[in-house]
Amino acid sequence: MKTTFITVCILTLFAGAAASSFSNGMSSGFIASNIGRKFKTKTPKKSVIKYNNFTRDTSLQEFPSVSSPQCIPEKTRIVRPPLTFGQKIFTTFIIFCMLFLWGHILLFAPQRDREWFIGYIIGNMLEEMFNDD
Repeated sequence: MKTTFITVCILTLFAGAAASSFSNGMSSGFIASNIGRKFKTKTPKKSVIKYNNFTRDTSLQEFPSVSSPQCIPEKTRIVRPPLTFGQKIFTTFIIFCMLFLWGHILLFAPQRDREWFIGYIIGNMLEEMFNDD
């Protein structure tokens, strides 16, 4: 099934007289997603918990009183502060701009570009469905 679909995609890519912009986009999306999946350059990130290490001297504490003071090594987890209002607005604006690019292509681009883009998205989705490892 996979080889048949790839063959059909390649034939529609090179058949210039009969190929539509949708089939060109679909074959481009399928091939681009397949190549991107086979040649992954990103390594998975490992979650790292960051700590502040410090030494607590019990002779300096007032309550409860300590009869034999000692130094105790401790660590506290670093908690990132929440985003400020300005940072939230800026992040929302950046996400809106990225999503508006898709909306702009789908709403205001010429018909040929819209068909190609929809074919590209469907080609990516089909490749992900067929090669779900």
